[in-house]
This record gives sequence, C-alpha cells and structure tokens, in this order.
Amino acid sequence: MPTAVLINGPIASGKTTVGRALQALVPKSALIDGDDHGAPAEISLSARWTFALWRIDGAVRDALQAGRNAIVAWPLTPLHFEHLRDTAHECGAIVFCATLCPPIEIVLTGRGRTLTPWERERIAAMYAEGYAARRFSDVLIDTATTDAATNAQEILRAMTTTR
Repeated sequence: MPTAVLINGPIASGKTTVGRALQALVPKSALIDGDDHGAPAEISLSARWTFALWRIDGAVRDALQAGRNAIVAWPLTPLHFEHLRDTAHECGAIVFCATLCPPIEIVLTGRGRTLTPWERERIAAMYAEGYAARRFSDVLIDTATTDAATNAQEILRAMTTTR
C-alpha cells in the first residue's frame, strides 16, 4: 500500500535533507519539497502557503495514484496536515508524520546555511506556534546531533513499528 510520509518541522530543522535520505531508503518514492512552490515572492506568506499546498496536494495525488510513495518535506499547520492526510486517504494510502525538533538554539545557527533576518524571526515564531511539537506527529526526532541518514532510518523504523 502506498504511503504518504509527511516530514514536518520549522525552518532549518532538516526536512528536505532528511527527506532526500528517506527517499534513498524507500522504494518507489517521490520527494516533494514544499520550498519548491514557485509562488511569486511578492505575495503574502499566507498566499504563498496556499499556493504551495495546492502544488504539494497535486504532487502527492500524482505520486500515490501512480503507486509511488510520497515524501513531503514542509512545515505543517494542523489544517495542512488534515488536508494532505485526506488527500492520501482518498488515494488509498496510509499517512505517517515525522516532526523534526532540534532545539531552537541549534536551528538559529543556520546549520550550514546563512539565515536571513526574516528566517530568524520566522524560526522563533514557528517554535512559539508549535511546529517542533505537533500533536498529529507519529514520531518526534531531535536532529541536532544526528545526520540525515540516521534520522531517515529512525523515521523508517518508526513507520514499521506503528503499522
């Protein structure tokens, strides 16, 4: 049965990097990076998120209907989670959600990338809004001291023990 794996977490928590590592472990899988939404930068954040959600929804639907597993790397609000969960269920797939939750102090270092002032502010807001501790998560993973391959293996292990 195809699976939709939703990798949630704040900016710079490692979603895309862990998603790539997980894709290497999961046969017939498609990685859907929420940052590749193509929305114009000049529109509001909420409009960009709506744009991204519809693009991600279509990519998840396409992957699952083709019998592939969908791995989504994107910070999820409860409504985004519910929307993507419902899409996966409509396609006959199961859903597994992993939330990456390194300490904010680690994330604010940039972890190998230069953070803009806006990203720094948004990271603080995301932690305050609970992006690193979503109740809908099947597993919480602190990515502060482990590499992407180890984190991907932890997700895969959690997926097999919760089914």
